[in-house]
Amino acid sequence: MKIVVSLLLAILVAFTFAASSFAADDYYGNFVSSPEVEYEGSVISAWYAPGEALEILFTPFGNRDILARDLRVRIEQAYSELLETDITTIIAGIDKTYNGLFTNLAVSKFFDLSEETGLWTGKTKTITIGGFDLSNFVCLLHFGHEGWEIVKNATIVGLNLVFSIDNLSPFAIVVDNSEFVDGAASPATGDIFTAVSVCAAVALGCGAVYFISKSRKKAEDLI
Repeated sequence: MKIVVSLLLAILVAFTFAASSFAADDYYGNFVSSPEVEYEGSVISAWYAPGEALEILFTPFGNRDILARDLRVRIEQAYSELLETDITTIIAGIDKTYNGLFTNLAVSKFFDLSEETGLWTGKTKTITIGGFDLSNFVCLLHFGHEGWEIVKNATIVGLNLVFSIDNLSPFAIVVDNSEFVDGAASPATGDIFTAVSVCAAVALGCGAVYFISKSRKKAEDLI
């Protein structure tokens, strides 16, 4: 009996930890999905008028450890602000024209843009980025010297986003997330693994309990 109870307790503990992990991974706050696992995107082109090409580095939040210390601190500060304040509130506070237009905004891409040489710091640069879905695009946010601001000239051209700006730092692509709010979200790879692990633990535990019970019954019948 003690063995059976121990097995049941072990299954319960495993299920509790796995379920907690699943719940935590499934909550992304102001983000469509965890920014730690988003690596899509790249700089298609960048140039400084009158047409000199520039080398601009695209660094997803998940790769922030490769940034220089000041840039890493900056993007982590921007991330903290996105976690602490509702994204709709942030945008409405920047530009009142967005009030009431959208109710379920979320960040789909969060990344840093930086110059490799720094020669054009403070000068206007035209940048084209792409490699991600822009179908529900609302606006491009930039974490400037005074905090979050909307890049007003950001325009979708084909499958890419083109904009001009004079200083680089963290950026966030904001999308209308309404179509996903009421629907069932597909679990990430880690979530599927967790669910399978829980099911496997329960199945193995039940099998073990059944086997032990049958073995004890046979032993009792032989006595």
